[in-house]
Amino acid sequence: MAKSTFQTASSLIDKVINELKPPTESWFVNIEEQWESIVGKTVAEHAKPKEIINNTLIVKVSNHIWKTELISGDLGRKILKIIREKVSKKIKKIYWE
Repeated sequence: MAKSTFQTASSLIDKVINELKPPTESWFVNIEEQWESIVGKTVAEHAKPKEIINNTLIVKVSNHIWKTELISGDLGRKILKIIREKVSKKIKKIYWE
């Protein structure tokens, strides 16, 4: 019985900590956890979420070819749309660096 109570207390503490985090931190964790399912395996190998600043997701890209593809192609807009649907509509844009 004590073990069950401990797990419940642990779950409660995790919930309180998550609620105290700024929303952008929670969004970022969600994006990191879902990144490969959002962008696909190939893109995930070349682009990694770095942080969120002023509702802009900053993504580190492996090279200029991928950066160009993500900026100028339709792929970047699709990724933003998926993030806004799955994580938060408050993510306004993606900055590829």
